[in-house]
Amino acid sequence: MRPSTLIAADASHADLRGADLRRADLRSMRLTAACLRDACLREALLNHSQLQDTDLSRADLSYADLSRACLNGANLQAANLSGAICQDTQLRGADLRGTDLRNVNLNGADLNQARYNNLTQWPEQFKFQHCGAVGPGADLRGANLRGSDLRNLDLRGTQLAQANLKGARFNGARLDSLDRSLQHHLIRLLACPDPEVRRRAATGLVQLRRFDSVGALLLALGREPQPELQQQLRQAIIRLRNEPR
Repeated sequence: MRPSTLIAADASHADLRGADLRRADLRSMRLTAACLRDACLREALLNHSQLQDTDLSRADLSYADLSRACLNGANLQAANLSGAICQDTQLRGADLRGTDLRNVNLNGADLNQARYNNLTQWPEQFKFQHCGAVGPGADLRGANLRGSDLRNLDLRGTQLAQANLKGARFNGARLDSLDRSLQHHLIRLLACPDPEVRRRAATGLVQLRRFDSVGALLLALGREPQPELQQQLRQAIIRLRNEPR
C-alpha cells in the first residue's frame, strides 16, 4: 500500500535532502528548485510533477513513475533511475552525468541539451548520441545551441557542423578532436565587436588540441586591441604550433 502525499502541494525550494519518500504519492507536486539530494524516491509516483532545476543528485529514483513530469534543468548527477518510467518526460538541459538510466522507458522524453558523460548508463540499444543530448560523441549537426552552457563538458568526438553556437560557453570543456565546425565558428567570433564574445572564443581556442589555421589566429591577434585577449591568442598559437599532427 502506498503512503499518502507526504508534503504540501507546493514544496518549491524546500530542503528535503536525504528524505525517505519511497513509494510516496507525489503526483502533480510542485518541487521546483527543491533540494532532494540523496533522497530515496524509489517507486514514488511523480508523474506530472514539476521538478525544474531541482537537485536530485545521488537520489534513488529507481522504478519511480516520472511520466510527463518536468525535470528541465534538474541535477540528476549520479542519481539512480534504473527501471524508472520517463515516458514523455521533459529532461531538457538536465544534468545526467553519471546517471544510471538502465532499463528506463524514455519513449517521447525530451532530452535536448541534457548533459551526459562516459559514466552515464543508458538503456540498452537507446541511441543517446542522436537524442539531442550533449556529451562525448553526440551528433549535434544543425542543433540550436545558442547561449548554451557547455562549460566543463566532455565534448570529444561531438559533431557540430552547422550548429548554432552563438553565445555558447565552452570554458573548461574537453574539446580534443572536436570537428572543424567549432574551430571555424570560434574564429568568426574573434571579429565580434563585443569583447566578452571575443574572450570566450579565445578561451575555447586555447583548449583545442588540433587546429588547421594558425594563420587565422595570427590575423586576429594583429587586430585585437585588448592586452588580455592578445595574451590568450598568443597562448593558443603557441600551443597549436607545438601540438603533434
